[in-house]
Amino acid sequence: MADPFYIQIDGLDELLDALENAAEQAQPLLEQAMARSLAAIQGRVREYPPASEANQPRTTYQTPPLRGRDPNRWYERGYGTKWITADGTVHGKKVSRFLGRQWTQRVQVVDTSIVGILGNSAPYADEVQGRSQKAYHARRGWITLDTAIEQSTADIEAAFVEAADQLLAALAD
Repeated sequence: MADPFYIQIDGLDELLDALENAAEQAQPLLEQAMARSLAAIQGRVREYPPASEANQPRTTYQTPPLRGRDPNRWYERGYGTKWITADGTVHGKKVSRFLGRQWTQRVQVVDTSIVGILGNSAPYADEVQGRSQKAYHARRGWITLDTAIEQSTADIEAAFVEAADQLLAALAD
């Protein structure tokens, strides 16, 4: 039978004290990391694609086809739908909800989780940038929220790695 041996650990009491306070120190760091992650996603999703033919004002009336897109209508960003009549008069319906400005973010603590919430209050947001995106919005360059999240992966990882590094440094002090 082997002889018993002893290990002396210097600083064990300090380590245990630090670990006891780790959760309190971790929470604000993780909240900041989540806020940075949401900001990275929001920065990508709030960008408008370049204007397309759908945003170009019409200057002359054209006889509309029996089917398909009316060549006399367009969407003016920041205003809404506009159209030109046969006599050259331009009319419009102010329906824009400024999609890019409606993105909001919130970080909250739920039990032992840090939750990030990104949303948009424009009623048509899901059809333009959500999971119900219409094909013509995709063709015109609108990215979905899911795509913005994928594009932000490196930023999200960096935010949480930095939080972990800061926590480890705080625990080492």
